[in-house]
Amino acid sequence: MKLQRHFLILLFSGLLLLPGCEKESTHLFEVRLDANFEISSSLPVSNVIRHYVVLRDVPVFYAQNLAHYGVDESQIKAAYPSYGSIQTRFGEEDLSFIEDVIVRVLTPDGNKIEIYRLDFVKYNTHGEIRMLSQTFDGLKEVLKTESIDLEIGFRLRRFPPRNISARIDFGYAVYD
Repeated sequence: MKLQRHFLILLFSGLLLLPGCEKESTHLFEVRLDANFEISSSLPVSNVIRHYVVLRDVPVFYAQNLAHYGVDESQIKAAYPSYGSIQTRFGEEDLSFIEDVIVRVLTPDGNKIEIYRLDFVKYNTHGEIRMLSQTFDGLKEVLKTESIDLEIGFRLRRFPPRNISARIDFGYAVYD
């Protein structure tokens, strides 16, 4: 009976250690990018209507960063969105007139891949909206094109005080 109990304890201990034997993904490098856009003060306020800004041909410097970090493309298993925020370019204009934000990559074949989202923007933003990144496996293939089209969608809770010059700071992290 004691031998059986010791065997079971040893078996369960081994099973607990087994998942730790998997190879962990290694963070190879991270790239930070930005692009400027305008938020018009003439947009209608509605919690139903989503307003879109499309930024065309935003460079991602994928091949340049592979060379810079000495990484062969065959090493890369996945690339995921990293830090994402929307900021005012001049001053600390409060962005609390924005209710929610979705950022998508528009692929050459017409698909829209969501990379950032924030379902509720706080009322005191101090000029910056920090978004949550989404994870999906398709970003590596999109980055190979060297430039991407971004679609920023947002709903307004009230009129912008004036035309706002804004910047999206975003990036991607690459893993083996």
